[in-house]
This record gives sequence, C-alpha cells and structure tokens, in this order.
Amino acid sequence: MQSSRIQSSARRETLPACVYLGSALAAASRQPGLWELAKSFQAIAGNLEWYRSRMQSDLKTASANFMDGHANAVIFGIGGLVHSDQLPLGVSLLAPNVCHPEHNHSPEEVYLVISEGEFRQGGGKWFTARFCGALYNEPNIVHAMRSGPRPLLALWVLASKAGAENL
Repeated sequence: MQSSRIQSSARRETLPACVYLGSALAAASRQPGLWELAKSFQAIAGNLEWYRSRMQSDLKTASANFMDGHANAVIFGIGGLVHSDQLPLGVSLLAPNVCHPEHNHSPEEVYLVISEGEFRQGGGKWFTARFCGALYNEPNIVHAMRSGPRPLLALWVLASKAGAENL
C-alpha cells in the first residue's frame, strides 16, 4: 500500500557535512539543465531527515573524515520526506575531500550526479562523473564515491521496496 503523506518534524538534526549543501547546490545551479533541480531541492532540503550512513561495511576504505564528512537523506521512501513503500529516492552529500567506503548491496542503484565527484565500481579505477551525469550500479557490485576540493551531491534510486535502511 502506497502512501504519499509528507512527513514533518519540529526539529531537524544538522550534520556537519550539511554546511556544504549550499555550495554544492550553487555550483549545480550554474550548470545547464540543473538550475531548476537545484532550486527545487533547495526548497525541500530543510525538511529532510539527514543521517549518517548506517551501512555495515568495512570502513578501511573510507577517508578519516568520513563520519563527519557525509550526510544522506531519503526524499521518497520509508522514513522519507514523502513516505512511500515504492522505490526509494534519496540523496548523498560528501563534504570536500571525503571518500565514502567501498560497499555493496543487493538492490541495483542509479545515481544522478548533481555536483562533480569521482566514482569507482568493481575495484576499477576512479572516474569522474560530471554535473548531471548518470551512473548505474548493478546488484552487489562493490562501489564507492569520493569528493575532490568541492562537495559531491548525488541523487540515488534503489531498485528495492526495502528502502535505504542500510545505506
């Protein structure tokens, strides 16, 4: 059963990485095709429940600043701004110079890169995903992402109704 009830909260926690959201959105808003998306995201960002990764992966491949240097939020999905038991849509934000650890999960995943960053899949070399680039992760592929001197902001969709409880 699907619900489209918008969640609300009187108090939202602000994670340290969230201070970089404005600069990530400002950079995106200067890119063709992303201005409207950045403007729309800015309108809802303050209502999102930002959280640190709950994944159980090995953090050896993460940068030392990973825990304070990242934030995730679910937009549509279980626990999201709009509660839905359908495909979850969320967002990940990395502060500058943060490496998200290598991990894998059974749902396939698609990223829409809102600001520049680097990605790695299946133990391959790091590659740059530019503004408005799309990236596909097949089920259970080991993958990671990292930011450079600017923050990385990416939307993601998981092909699973289970949600994002382990991300």
